[in-house]
Amino acid sequence: METRVSLLLSSLIIAMTIQIMSPISSAFDLNIGYYDDTCPGAESIVKSVVSGYVYQNKGFGSGLIRMFFHDCFVRGCDTSVLLDPPSSKLDPEKNAITNNLSLRGFEVIDAVKDFLENTYPGVVSCADIIAFAAHDSAYILGGFSYDISSGSRLYPTIDPTMDPDFALFLRTQCPEDASTDDVVPQDFVTPNVFDRQYYDNVKSLEGFFFSDWSILTSFETNSLVESYSTVPGLFETNFGKSMVNMGNIGVLSSAKVRSGNHVVM
Repeated sequence: METRVSLLLSSLIIAMTIQIMSPISSAFDLNIGYYDDTCPGAESIVKSVVSGYVYQNKGFGSGLIRMFFHDCFVRGCDTSVLLDPPSSKLDPEKNAITNNLSLRGFEVIDAVKDFLENTYPGVVSCADIIAFAAHDSAYILGGFSYDISSGSRLYPTIDPTMDPDFALFLRTQCPEDASTDDVVPQDFVTPNVFDRQYYDNVKSLEGFFFSDWSILTSFETNSLVESYSTVPGLFETNFGKSMVNMGNIGVLSSAKVRSGNHVVM
């Protein structure tokens, strides 16, 4: 009964998603049969492993469908739903109250990933594995199929607004098997200095994020980038003013001085 209800909820969620979402254009092209050359049989491997789990317990199927929805609906298929916390004090997305009792099938994804890594290491992304697993679950439980695209979900993603040479350099600094302890400076030019170099990086399309490029698309923000990049001292002066203004927000003039930083008496 639990499995049927869970599957029904997953089906309703996806059906509603399809109805309310307009067609989405992607900066990357996903392709059917993307792994035919680099990892022949990848989709068959996923289907074989998933089938073994789902035929044993139908609940895995509904869980994998739901996992795909949770992974992709908000910010795209980034596999954040799979991540473990970097420390015991932080709760990952998978342990959120809304997900804790409904998300399942992580061991299925792990089993598929292990199989593929032993066969074709570093080729098939976790995001594509989730997509394939959801597709196979729908086929096993519902008897229908659909064309599943795969491809440009590889980490680290190269943003189309980034300088291509810089993007390739970043990939050498951020390999797919990098741990959470591996970090890189967001400013490779003056990484240990607080200065206006960021704005030069933005102008040369060497920012890390889409938002870095976005400030070039508005006249107001683009003019600020140009000014901060070319006028000595302007960034430092305005930064100081901004910090002062921010410190004047909601001032508690009669607040009690605490005896310790971490306790309110």
